[in-house]
Amino acid sequence: MNTFTDTILTEIAALQGLLNARLVLYVAVLAGIVVLIRRGFLAGTRVVWRLGWDRPRRLARLRSISDITLMAVLFLLVLRRLAMAAPIITWLSVAVISLVLAIALPTWIRDLVAGIWLANRQRFREGDQVRLPTAVGSVRHIGVLRTEIRAGDGGTLSVPNREVLSNTIQVGREQQAAPIEIVLPPDAADSPEEREMLLRLAHLSPFRRGGSRPALTETDKGWVLSLQTWATRNVGNARRALERQLLGKEGNEDT
Repeated sequence: MNTFTDTILTEIAALQGLLNARLVLYVAVLAGIVVLIRRGFLAGTRVVWRLGWDRPRRLARLRSISDITLMAVLFLLVLRRLAMAAPIITWLSVAVISLVLAIALPTWIRDLVAGIWLANRQRFREGDQVRLPTAVGSVRHIGVLRTEIRAGDGGTLSVPNREVLSNTIQVGREQQAAPIEIVLPPDAADSPEEREMLLRLAHLSPFRRGGSRPALTETDKGWVLSLQTWATRNVGNARRALERQLLGKEGNEDT
């Protein structure tokens, strides 16, 4: 008994020496690196999708797995520092905190488990049109705890992963996207270079339906740019925003 008490007292002294500004800085630097990697991966993935380079959306699954891996690595690195100084206190604390979380925050645990399952999902992907009992729109991001869905009016809804996993989800592809057609002025698409630039701008539009490709077609009205948009409930606003992006002016109102 005395030996165990002496060990605990020794570990408490070791923790007191470890819990200082240096450890706080260590944790802050690790957390900052994790945040930068996650944001960089997220931004890079969305650029790749808007350019049409990953149509099967394989990067979505890789990104979700990387989120879980980065958080696990951060937790284990911090835990390792504590466990080296005070292994008994550290593992007892982890057990107690885990028990408290399981009792006090059962929904959080369910969201986390559902997020891990969705990381290996085949059910739906970012960019898909989905219909849930609580949300309808385009899947923007599937996170560890919550799934973000962009509604037809451009707003973002955050749905707990447990609801995504437990409810019946209606998933659509291109057929649930709304078409947009813009008749371009004669001087806007005179040369192949100008037409190529317009297509690139349309690819980068935040209103473009993920996985779809803009197209330019020459008709008796002139050059017409066609695009699929996720904003199925607010197509007029999406078209006007696209016209401002492409032509630098306000588009005509819907008739």
